[in-house]
Amino acid sequence: MRKFIRTLGNLTNKTDENFGQLENKLYSALDPVAPNPDFVKNLRYQLLSQWGTIPALPSSNTPIFLLMIIVIMFSGIMFIVVSVRLIFILGGILTLLNRWRNQPEGKQLGSARTV
Repeated sequence: MRKFIRTLGNLTNKTDENFGQLENKLYSALDPVAPNPDFVKNLRYQLLSQWGTIPALPSSNTPIFLLMIIVIMFSGIMFIVVSVRLIFILGGILTLLNRWRNQPEGKQLGSARTV
């Protein structure tokens, strides 16, 4: 086990040396690049003139903000109501299917009972 740990230590040292050599080679081979300020300025101008300014959210004092809050709350309540109704409908359908499956032969689901 100790031999294995020593071997891992030697591999780690060799890997660090290899990465150091690779980093030195890349540093000497590649030149740093700086963006052209005129290009950046022109690109910014084109993007802003084509799309306009970025819209901001309305402040909390405006009527549009309050309308958005009301619509969001109403939508959430309606989603909950529709979800509950869907659960009840599915429960009823499953109950009917279970009764239909378990009924004796020759009887219809809605037939009148005789006592």
